[in-house]
Amino acid sequence: MNLNSNNKEIKYISLLSILSAFAVVILHCAIFRYSAANPSKYWFISNLIMCVFFPAVPIFYMISGANLIDYKNRYDTKVFFKKRLNKVLLPFIFWVIFYAVFNTYFMHEGPTENILLYLYNHCINDSIYWFFIPLFGIYLIMPLFSNIPKENRIKLFSYLIALIFIFSSVVPFLIQVFTINLVIRPEFYLFSGFLMYPLLGYVLNEVDLDKKYRYIFYVLGILGLLGMFLPTQSVYDTTGQFSQMYKSYIFPTTALYAIAIWILVKQLYSKYSFNSINKIVSFVKPYTFGIYLVHFYLIEIIFHYLKLNKQSMLFTVGMPIAVIPLTILVIMILKKIPYVQKLVP
Repeated sequence: MNLNSNNKEIKYISLLSILSAFAVVILHCAIFRYSAANPSKYWFISNLIMCVFFPAVPIFYMISGANLIDYKNRYDTKVFFKKRLNKVLLPFIFWVIFYAVFNTYFMHEGPTENILLYLYNHCINDSIYWFFIPLFGIYLIMPLFSNIPKENRIKLFSYLIALIFIFSSVVPFLIQVFTINLVIRPEFYLFSGFLMYPLLGYVLNEVDLDKKYRYIFYVLGILGLLGMFLPTQSVYDTTGQFSQMYKSYIFPTTALYAIAIWILVKQLYSKYSFNSINKIVSFVKPYTFGIYLVHFYLIEIIFHYLKLNKQSMLFTVGMPIAVIPLTILVIMILKKIPYVQKLVP
């Protein structure tokens, strides 16, 4: 393996950012058919979509690590947290409140409990904005990683990744899948499984793997994808119900698949120029974070006014084609409005 000393903005990471944002939209359009209780002989398509695009959020966290662990090369920790406050925390607060208002007055699913509990339980934990909570944890620990001397990071981060992968990914996976009657104290898991993703993003960006190791990870990635798809399909074929037993963002199936995608995209960019694709990437990249924040409302509004069947294959496949460009258009407009532009960074 070789260290990558290029500190410029990496184009392949921009493409991964766009693919991750698009994947989230696709997942949120496919979930209705996937989780429906009415069996269909074409349900495997929904299952395949959910599995193929499942690593969207892990890759998002990997990108955060690749982009931010070296933040001290650009500014100090005070500026780092100030930027996170303006670019992430303030939009998070606004959109959670907006989600609550939207749910109450448009979806007619207002609070039935204490408003603070409603905001956390329904508008954060059970909403599209759940991913902010692990992200804030990643930001809080980022200064620790940034202060590690650069020459020590690859070995140390690789060691941490291995620990987290074993104790916070593989062990929970085995316990759940094999329904092992074993009670493990939370301390055993060492860290949140999400913490391995920013470390993975940094290491995979800095290190150029030899061909042999790339192909090993490709094989492991395919096995990870199949490890999600095949057992889930088997459960459905047997019971007519979907199962989340084999899908978790921290499971090794997801992690290995996300790693393979990252390595593949990086390798393709090292071999080909992708000039035409880069033009699209340059255009869409400023709107990727906004896509995470806004797309849900367009899905619900289109569904409401067009009276669509959320469980239809047309909705599953066709809705992302409409929602993604519409979301980009809405964000473009919002970015032109003073003050409002800060809410879609």
